Amino acid sequence: MGNAILREYDVSEVQRASGGLGLRWKIYPATNKKTKANVSVFILEKRSLPKECRNETFYELVRKGVSNLAKLRHPHLLNVLNPLDSR
Repeated sequence: MGNAILREYDVSEVQRASGGLGLRWKIYPATNKKTKANVSVFILEKRSLPKECRNETFYELVRKGVSNLAKLRHPHLLNVLNPLDSR
């Protein structure tokens, strides 16, 4: 996990769940170091993707999807608190 995540969150080493197409997103329980809020950290490991998905077009689709999700506010949807990109 990247340093930007570890600077802001205490992330468990134990994966809680997987999600998304092909279960490529790895989900870890974490705690925000400042607020002590319990959160989930979603990580998409590029090396776990099939070769045909390891390109800038695919990464841009993921970025746009995360960006769109971050704009949504509803009690039954995830709240994206801090999208990080490790280009």
